[in-house]
Amino acid sequence: MNALIVDDDMNQLNGIVSIVKKSFKGTVCLTASTYDEAVELLTGDTAIDIILLDIELNSSNNLTGVDLGSYIRTLPQFENTPILFLTGYAAEAAHAIHATNCFDFLVKPFKPAELTASIQKLIDKKIISEKPIPFRNLAGVHFRVLPSEIIYMSCTNHNTQVYTLSGTFTAHISLAAIMRKLPDYFIRCHKSYVVNKYFIANYDKTTKYVAVKTPNKPTSIPIGQAYYKSFVSQLKD
Repeated sequence: MNALIVDDDMNQLNGIVSIVKKSFKGTVCLTASTYDEAVELLTGDTAIDIILLDIELNSSNNLTGVDLGSYIRTLPQFENTPILFLTGYAAEAAHAIHATNCFDFLVKPFKPAELTASIQKLIDKKIISEKPIPFRNLAGVHFRVLPSEIIYMSCTNHNTQVYTLSGTFTAHISLAAIMRKLPDYFIRCHKSYVVNKYFIANYDKTTKYVAVKTPNKPTSIPIGQAYYKSFVSQLKD
């Protein structure tokens, strides 16, 4: 899940990011503290699944969070993206909801559990959902796989072997191309391997191998020397 969080109070912004990342593992948090920064992210290449938006957003051009919400609704790709408004004044929420067709709001100060529950409600209602990744196998057949179903992948000569909970297939695509489509809980541990961190059982610092939980028995995957520090760092996030 990719979340855009917009708040001009850096302490609150960082606090919200911390709550979201802790409660929803693998979430990528994009942050903005101004109207213009948010617009730049909204018009970029990164997909956004939910927007957490401060109503009292201060900006040099006097545009508020409600103005930003209204702008968001003019973008076809965000016509139905859930907006969760954050406000210090409950009275403002009614106007914001009407103006932007937002899905919910929270009154500041709120507890971490309240923010988590509001986001979880959107997930439970399938307003936010996991996006499948398109693949084409060697026979030319196109199909889609949910990222959470992928355990790990290995690549040879631009063909990638994809190991999932339901089986294995070979796709005509490079690891570099796949990495651009994957959530951030996938880690490149070797020039030929990418692993879903939630299937990692453990790793050996001496032999530089990672044990991956597969349906039948654990599989050992090498950790390349050039990838080791990055692998350990991402595993701790």
